[in-house]
Amino acid sequence: MPAGLAEALGERAKQALVKSAEQHEEIPERDVQVKEVSAADRLAALRSGEATVAVGCVGEMLRELDGHKAQHLQELYAAEGDPDREKWWDIVHSSMLGSLPAGLSATYPGVASPCPADGLPQNSVLLFVGEDVNRDDLTALNNMIVSTSDEDLEG
Repeated sequence: MPAGLAEALGERAKQALVKSAEQHEEIPERDVQVKEVSAADRLAALRSGEATVAVGCVGEMLRELDGHKAQHLQELYAAEGDPDREKWWDIVHSSMLGSLPAGLSATYPGVASPCPADGLPQNSVLLFVGEDVNRDDLTALNNMIVSTSDEDLEG
């Protein structure tokens, strides 16, 4: 994902988490920061606690997590000719979720596709450490990701 788009998505995630904390008194106030982490270091940053939330795209994340599965799905996707976009968003997202290491989870796939096309759907997604994101935060992050368009990120 291009750095500027990752930063824009990170800022939106930050705003969603801050707003969630403001709306729910039981959530302690916290310092939410956006910092750049390379795509290759996202999972390590989440596992180490350096990051609570990381931005990505479903296709690129699946390719990083399970390259064999990604290649197989890419071949099936290409064979369809005119694939059903929503069906394939779900297939790739579900495959990505199933490939995540224990303790990590992800939001719903977003409508924005900020990553370069590589033969798989590249809908935006937020990865997070499951124990660090409560239900209210997850709702806020899901609402943000599904309502953020490519135009929102570029604007």
